[in-house]
Amino acid sequence: MLDIVKQEKRDVFPPLGLLVGGPKVGKSTFCANIPNALVVDLEGSGYDHIGAESVVRPSTLDEMKEVLNFYFDPEQNKQYEVLCIDHMREMTNFYADSISKVNGVKNIDQIGYGKGSNELRHDMYSVIKGIRKKVSQKRKVIFVAHSTDRNGQIRLDVDGKLDTMLTGMVDYIGQLYRNGPKNSINFTSSSGTESGCRNQHLSQYNGDADWAKLQEVAVGT
Repeated sequence: MLDIVKQEKRDVFPPLGLLVGGPKVGKSTFCANIPNALVVDLEGSGYDHIGAESVVRPSTLDEMKEVLNFYFDPEQNKQYEVLCIDHMREMTNFYADSISKVNGVKNIDQIGYGKGSNELRHDMYSVIKGIRKKVSQKRKVIFVAHSTDRNGQIRLDVDGKLDTMLTGMVDYIGQLYRNGPKNSINFTSSSGTESGCRNQHLSQYNGDADWAKLQEVAVGT
């Protein structure tokens, strides 16, 4: 029989999350203001004017893998405690381009019988699962994704088959939105792509998108 592990109950900020919201609602600004964060800017210019302290811009899948290896290596990375990957559409494009190249086509839709989409789903599942195993309170990861309202339901701007998989593998989903001049974030459930959080305190939170405040809320203070 497998060992039964008894764990101490702790209220901590969940280590793997998904930040969603429409264009220009402040997702990049939110990431730029996180202390000790390394931002992976996959759009190439989204952080030029908002004061992010540390930004890296991989342009290939191999470079993206180098960033992940660096971030999770305690010998190389002694500074960054949060990795923001902005955004997931471009992340999936890295893997889609790699699959297309191997199969000698321009895009995965040209690979017959849905094989391309299945390979993409497999590759994205593998990389997210690998990240899940490595995250901790000292090595958090935030995926950033654009979202759109489709007939009253919030959907991610990624391949449709990856939408449900991605939302199911993270510890929380926060919807960022504008509230007048302020950025706000909602962890309470909604239609379509569910907001939500495995932390009991954050799961009830809908308010200012302030990183320090969210850390306090997560531990119940």
